[in-house]
Amino acid sequence: MVKNKVESIEEQIKRLQEKKKEAIEKLEKNTGKKFLEAFDLRKKPIEDIEEFIEELKVKFKNEETQNNEKENELDDDSQNDKPLSSEKENVGFTHR
Repeated sequence: MVKNKVESIEEQIKRLQEKKKEAIEKLEKNTGKKFLEAFDLRKKPIEDIEEFIEELKVKFKNEETQNNEKENELDDDSQNDKPLSSEKENVGFTHR
């Protein structure tokens, strides 16, 4: 009985993996179609489309880096505005 249950679970896993694969394929097909439509690339050769995608990736990474730098600057500025409790102890003179 245990063997049957294990086999049943393995079959369920296989079916779910196949469903997942089909869902991913459908997602890729639908998003690819929308991508081609959005950027009017349907009549372009595959090489041009691949080059366009690479350019978008570079642009996205550059913008992402710039946004992260801006966020870090804002975080640094907000840190400077907050008084530190330990600052009082390290003002430039020492207690004995």
